[in-house]
Amino acid sequence: MKTIKIILLLLVVTTGSLMGQKSVSPTKNLDAYVGTWVYQNSDTIFKIRLQKGQKIGRSDIYNGLYGGYYLSVKGKIIENY
Repeated sequence: MKTIKIILLLLVVTTGSLMGQKSVSPTKNLDAYVGTWVYQNSDTIFKIRLQKGQKIGRSDIYNGLYGGYYLSVKGKIIENY
Protein backbone atom coordinates (compact mmCIF):
# COMPACT_ATOMS: atom_id res chain seq x y z
CA MET A 1 0.00 0.00 0.00
CA LYS A 2 2.83 2.36 0.86
CA THR A 3 4.52 1.60 -2.47
CA ILE A 4 1.36 2.48 -4.41
CA LYS A 5 1.12 5.85 -2.64
CA ILE A 6 4.75 6.65 -3.45
CA ILE A 7 4.29 5.70 -7.10
CA LEU A 8 1.14 7.83 -7.36
CA LEU A 9 2.91 10.77 -5.72
CA LEU A 10 5.82 10.54 -8.18
CA LEU A 11 3.38 10.29 -11.08
CA VAL A 12 1.51 13.43 -9.99
CA VAL A 13 4.73 15.39 -9.43
CA THR A 14 6.27 14.48 -12.80
CA THR A 15 3.03 15.06 -14.68
CA GLY A 16 2.60 18.48 -13.05
CA SER A 17 6.11 19.57 -13.98
CA LEU A 18 5.70 18.42 -17.58
CA MET A 19 2.36 20.20 -17.96
CA GLY A 20 3.96 23.55 -17.08
CA GLN A 21 6.33 23.48 -20.07
CA LYS A 22 5.13 24.81 -23.41
CA SER A 23 6.85 24.22 -26.69
CA VAL A 24 7.36 27.04 -29.19
CA SER A 25 6.29 26.17 -32.71
CA PRO A 26 9.03 26.97 -35.23
CA THR A 27 8.37 29.61 -37.86
CA LYS A 28 10.12 30.93 -40.92
CA ASN A 29 11.62 34.43 -41.16
CA LEU A 30 8.77 36.69 -40.03
CA ASP A 31 11.00 39.78 -39.98
CA ALA A 32 10.78 39.98 -43.79
CA TYR A 33 7.06 40.81 -43.52
CA VAL A 34 7.00 43.12 -40.49
CA GLY A 35 6.17 46.74 -41.24
CA THR A 36 3.67 48.86 -43.15
CA TRP A 37 2.78 47.83 -46.70
CA VAL A 38 1.06 50.42 -48.91
CA TYR A 39 -0.81 50.08 -52.21
CA GLN A 40 -1.88 53.31 -53.91
CA ASN A 41 -3.76 53.72 -57.18
CA SER A 42 -4.93 57.25 -58.07
CA ASP A 43 -7.41 58.09 -55.25
CA THR A 44 -7.39 54.71 -53.46
CA ILE A 45 -4.97 53.95 -50.60
CA PHE A 46 -4.75 50.53 -48.97
CA LYS A 47 -2.31 49.95 -46.08
CA ILE A 48 -1.51 46.82 -44.10
CA ARG A 49 0.51 47.03 -40.89
CA LEU A 50 2.06 43.76 -39.66
CA GLN A 51 3.91 43.03 -36.44
CA LYS A 52 5.20 39.89 -34.78
CA GLY A 53 3.29 38.40 -31.88
CA GLN A 54 2.54 35.20 -30.03
CA LYS A 55 -0.60 33.19 -29.44
CA ILE A 56 -0.41 31.03 -26.35
CA GLY A 57 -2.34 27.77 -26.53
CA ARG A 58 -2.76 25.01 -23.97
CA SER A 59 0.51 23.28 -24.73
CA ASP A 60 2.18 25.37 -27.45
CA ILE A 61 3.22 28.92 -28.19
CA TYR A 62 2.60 29.99 -31.78
CA ASN A 63 4.65 32.78 -33.36
CA GLY A 64 2.86 34.71 -36.08
CA LEU A 65 2.04 37.99 -37.75
CA TYR A 66 -0.74 40.22 -36.47
CA GLY A 67 -1.93 43.60 -37.63
CA GLY A 68 -4.59 45.68 -39.23
CA TYR A 69 -5.56 47.46 -42.41
CA TYR A 70 -6.63 50.89 -43.64
CA LEU A 71 -8.64 51.73 -46.77
CA SER A 72 -9.27 55.21 -48.11
CA VAL A 73 -11.11 56.08 -51.33
CA LYS A 74 -11.25 59.66 -52.63
CA GLY A 75 -9.96 60.98 -49.31
CA LYS A 76 -12.76 59.25 -47.36
CA ILE A 77 -11.77 56.58 -44.83
CA ILE A 78 -13.73 53.41 -45.58
CA GLU A 79 -12.02 51.04 -43.11
CA ASN A 80 -9.46 51.61 -40.37
CA TYR A 81 -8.98 48.41 -38.44
